Amino acid sequence: MRSPEGWRSYLSLTFVGFLGAFSFSVVQPVLPLYVESFDVSYEKVGLLFSAYSLTWAALQIYTGYLADRFGRKKMALAGFAIYAAFALLNFTARSFAQLLLFRVLQGVGLGLLGPSVLGLTAAFEEKGKSFAFYRAANGAGNILGPLAGGLLGGHSLRHPFLLSALAACLAGGAVLEMKEARTAKPEARFFRAVSDVLHSRPFLLVCAAGFLAELGYASFSIAIPLAGKELGLSPSQIGVVLSSYAMSFALLQVPIAVLAERTGKRRLLVGASLLSALLFVGLYAARGFLTLAVLMALLGITLGAIFVQSTARAAEVVAEEARAMYLALFDSVIDLSFIVMPVIVGFAARFGESLPFLICALFLAGAGALFQLQYRRSGWQRCGCNRA
Repeated sequence: MRSPEGWRSYLSLTFVGFLGAFSFSVVQPVLPLYVESFDVSYEKVGLLFSAYSLTWAALQIYTGYLADRFGRKKMALAGFAIYAAFALLNFTARSFAQLLLFRVLQGVGLGLLGPSVLGLTAAFEEKGKSFAFYRAANGAGNILGPLAGGLLGGHSLRHPFLLSALAACLAGGAVLEMKEARTAKPEARFFRAVSDVLHSRPFLLVCAAGFLAELGYASFSIAIPLAGKELGLSPSQIGVVLSSYAMSFALLQVPIAVLAERTGKRRLLVGASLLSALLFVGLYAARGFLTLAVLMALLGITLGAIFVQSTARAAEVVAEEARAMYLALFDSVIDLSFIVMPVIVGFAARFGESLPFLICALFLAGAGALFQLQYRRSGWQRCGCNRA
């Protein structure tokens, strides 16, 4: 099998990652206000957000299976087309019921394109490098999208949806330029394929380690503002602290990936986990704005590297013809951190605003141990190929 290498493929992948994230995030600054403009309660605002998230989350494992079976490029194109179409319909919505329906159907588009693009990214031979390009482009899109959405939203709350639709269309165009490697179609039916996942110890260990590491990232949106408030930081300073993570992540993941391909992912994943644990201890002990910002920038490098390279590692230990489904499951598992961690942070903060950082340090140490165990136990056995 020939991998879709070459600078054009990496450029197309980067455009897909950037434009996709831009399309998703450009409406973030205005969406709650847009929902409120239909004169609804806060409960209905939350309902719309939950319905959208539940739709794509519930679909992505099955749509990953479909992408493996019928073509990842086709499914990605269909997903971006649906996402763009319903972004336009969101712009035209005249009632909350219409907006809720359009947003749910937009979630179907996201559920289709997400696993498919992950599968296309995993087709590169240097998976650590390809995922670094894709995730770094995601990071850039997530930085610029809300800025553009906020500026447009100052003129009209509806205008960011037009830009979202345009970005999704351009992302689809970038998908057309990507080369899809020819792979054997999965022979197993969906539920048998899911059963194979549950028997794949190497993959499950990567998922568990990635989940523990992602718990650290999921703590930031609550733990950093609480710790910042306790230290007397202003809202703008707290925003700078949070942004320092995103900036270092977007700028440095590609060079780190090149290093990982040369030195091996094992050392990087284990070392980055243990170093992240130490940095979380540093956040616990931090007593000023500059210290917090520097530590968060460093975590953008180490914790970001774990996120990128653990995804690449998950792609390496699975059968090639089933990668989209497995990577969709990997994303689903680590996304559980955003459900679990706010509860943990809320409880721990009762005993001290900085205490959640010590708990995160323990989680990262555990992630390092699991990465070490995964490499030691799995060798290079690929799940789906040998279930003995």
